[in-house]
Amino acid sequence: MTIPQAFNVAGAQFAADASGGFRIVTGDKLLSHLRFDFIKLDVEGMECEVIEGLRETIARDQPAMFIEVWNENVPRFDALMEELGDQFSCEAKEAVTPCV
Repeated sequence: MTIPQAFNVAGAQFAADASGGFRIVTGDKLLSHLRFDFIKLDVEGMECEVIEGLRETIARDQPAMFIEVWNENVPRFDALMEELGDQFSCEAKEAVTPCV
């Protein structure tokens, strides 16, 4: 695990290194026995990967969603949401530089 910005522990990132990897389970597999009315994601640039892993859940439950999307991921995210047939509205905000 790395924390690129010491002031933002929530921005931690996981990556395999020489000592080995880690197991990844999709949200669909992990949460298949639950139902969702609302999903909120703030996953530090991994929003498209998380949505991919929740395809079945989103199709089944059609939850309302609030998703923070990094600017560089907006085109891919928009295409993914269109592919999923989701009706969504978007409010774009300028990036905020935190105070140190």
